Amino acid sequence: MNMIWNIVFVYLWTVFVIPAEFRKLCPASVQTPIRIKDPDDCTKYHLCVDMREFIVTCPEHYVVNERSLKCVPEGSVFDTCPAEEKWRRDLCLRYPNITLQHPYNCAKYLVCDPAAPKGSMARIEECDFPYLYSPVSGRCKHYSVVQCGQRFQPKSHCEYDKYLCKHAHCPPCFLRHPSCHGLPEGLNPWPGREGTPFFLVCREGRVRYSGQCPDTPTSHQVFDPYRNICVEKHPKDNSD
Repeated sequence: MNMIWNIVFVYLWTVFVIPAEFRKLCPASVQTPIRIKDPDDCTKYHLCVDMREFIVTCPEHYVVNERSLKCVPEGSVFDTCPAEEKWRRDLCLRYPNITLQHPYNCAKYLVCDPAAPKGSMARIEECDFPYLYSPVSGRCKHYSVVQCGQRFQPKSHCEYDKYLCKHAHCPPCFLRHPSCHGLPEGLNPWPGREGTPFFLVCREGRVRYSGQCPDTPTSHQVFDPYRNICVEKHPKDNSD
């Protein structure tokens, strides 16, 4: 254990290390220290030590090589940082306290934190469904009052990154959150749950309501996809 903490101590002399309180990329426990590249910022990697996780930031003008997971000189032959990530870092170097719309996705926006270490990239944030980012107000607003222009406009939970599975044992997003993609206006069966009590109401390509048919001790109903109404799962035989 002492050797493990000595390794962390060495890192403190060369890079900026902080505990990862919110990002949890490391396994629950590791036998030896491992590194995991940060998915959003090529100047950072996550150091997994025992049951702790640290975010490691490379020195200025250095980036993380995606193969060796070590800090390498920016612009060298070992630099594997995508151009889009470099653009996000240059943005914060120029404007360290700016928030602006994402260039491609209407539900996302970029945030430069003046308290972050120098050279940090703009952080990508995402609105909750069904909100979109308004560059006019600088806040997430209801989709009906936001103009997206040519940027992608997500219309379902599963088109927002935050609702996708983060681990292997997570039920698929379409089973947790229905989508109206390709469906007509009004009542529809829940895609992927046909033949069950679950249904949804579509309006303007978005789910306005999702629910299920009554299920009581005396009535077990399912949603009929042909008549778009709740019907008895096993109709009673009223004949004598």
